[in-house]
Amino acid sequence: MKKRMKEEIQRRVKGEVKFDEPMSRHTSFSIGGPADCFVIPQDIEDLREILLFARERGVPLKVMGRGTNLLVRDKGIRGIVVRLGRGFEGVKFSKGFLLAGAALRLSTLIKLAASRGLGGLEFAVGIPGSLGGAIATNAGAEALSISQRLESIRMISRGGKIKDLEARDLNFGYRQCLLKGNGIILDAGLRLEHMEEEEILRRMNAFLEKREKTQPLGTANAGCIFKNPDPETPAGLLIEKMGLKGKRIGGALVSRIHANFILNLGRAKAEDVLTLMGVIKEEVKRKTGMDLEPEIEIWGEE
Repeated sequence: MKKRMKEEIQRRVKGEVKFDEPMSRHTSFSIGGPADCFVIPQDIEDLREILLFARERGVPLKVMGRGTNLLVRDKGIRGIVVRLGRGFEGVKFSKGFLLAGAALRLSTLIKLAASRGLGGLEFAVGIPGSLGGAIATNAGAEALSISQRLESIRMISRGGKIKDLEARDLNFGYRQCLLKGNGIILDAGLRLEHMEEEEILRRMNAFLEKREKTQPLGTANAGCIFKNPDPETPAGLLIEKMGLKGKRIGGALVSRIHANFILNLGRAKAEDVLTLMGVIKEEVKRKTGMDLEPEIEIWGEE
């Protein structure tokens, strides 16, 4: 990125701005080359400034959540990467309804709701990432998803215009949302259920215990790598049947706990993960005829 562009960004943005920032510092995979420019806007006006700058200068711009379902290639990302900061983490409660900022961690939101006697999000306990990211990918577990609790969102377009949308306008599907790539979620309204905090915590613990037994929590990974081909055919089971649990390429390993997780053993490169994904896809296709589609996002220069 040219010096004059760097100077202009620093002049226009009040929030944090870094250049040639390693994306390995910002993804749960702990993998990824440098982004030309990494911006954490302070507020909506800050965000609008960087969006308008990118549009005016023709600079590519990507927006990330907490980087929990993201693989960044080793050569990094050309252009600007935006991650919403603390100015987008607020939450307000009102009679079974809450309004929360898109950058708020999902785990924090669930605990705050529980403390107010509001349940309905227990299924999401243990799902990492932010509320905005969860909505953009329609995150969920066991046939439950965030879209079932969503009432509305406020978003900003790439041109800086703010718009309110109802949940029905977003055309949710399996791990997807119509909005993806077309705008940035600023905050969201969720409708929850009144229940005793003790019951909410009981449900949370039940979901978390199951996750701890079936998923490699506490390791460097990006969650489920592939989408399930259909509700009756979990990708993890397909991969396990191929005998690929424990398959390793470089620093990337197919989890022995859940075959749809790839772990970074410490020094994995994106190329290791991509090669391993290719082996998995090829083996599943050869033996079952099924095409596995990535559930994670893959960014960066090839």
